[in-house]
Amino acid sequence: MGLDMSSWDTQQIKPPHIYESILWKSENVAVATLSPDWLITSTNAAFRVVTGIVENAEGIGIADLVSADDSANWAQHAERMLLEMVLLNYQRADGNVTSLRSRLYPMNECAMLVGEIPVSDLIAAEEMMRTLNNEITVLARENARKSRLLEAKSLELTDALHALDTSYWHLKKIQEVLPICMYCHKVKSSANHWEDVAEYLQRNSLFLSHGLCPSCVPLYGKY
Repeated sequence: MGLDMSSWDTQQIKPPHIYESILWKSENVAVATLSPDWLITSTNAAFRVVTGIVENAEGIGIADLVSADDSANWAQHAERMLLEMVLLNYQRADGNVTSLRSRLYPMNECAMLVGEIPVSDLIAAEEMMRTLNNEITVLARENARKSRLLEAKSLELTDALHALDTSYWHLKKIQEVLPICMYCHKVKSSANHWEDVAEYLQRNSLFLSHGLCPSCVPLYGKY
């Protein structure tokens, strides 16, 4: 259905000529001019961002950019948009939908379509941002707390490993004490083996050093 401007009550419709230059430069208001056949003749940058159109949108039907429901009811929407804001849902090529509160204004044998983000959506978006910022702050504090706790636990583990190593060293030294027979003076070198202490010391001479005791010095010191 084409654009029938003859049915418009221009006394009730006040085109925003005064604000036209401001609207075209706005980053928050999407603006497009439409031919009588509902084809786009020009757009501002914000409209191209909203619809996801990278290149020139001229010649594209406005009904091809909105949702199937809005496209099917475009004639009724157009009549309403002459008098009040109507929520239009733009179907982007990437599958996402952007909803704009839109209004139509007659402009010299064409119409200007002006759309703005609903205030409720802006409020919801701001509330979401505040919530996310609060959550990020809480997570940052929690991560800092966990980091301090992890550092403390790491120090505790280091101390525990040191204590365990010290205990192991003492246990090893205790195990190295040889059982010796109080009568024959043989030593227990394994589970079921006893041998002369001299033979044992010779086999383990790596742990011995040479010297003379005070009693042997007079006898062997000259050698």
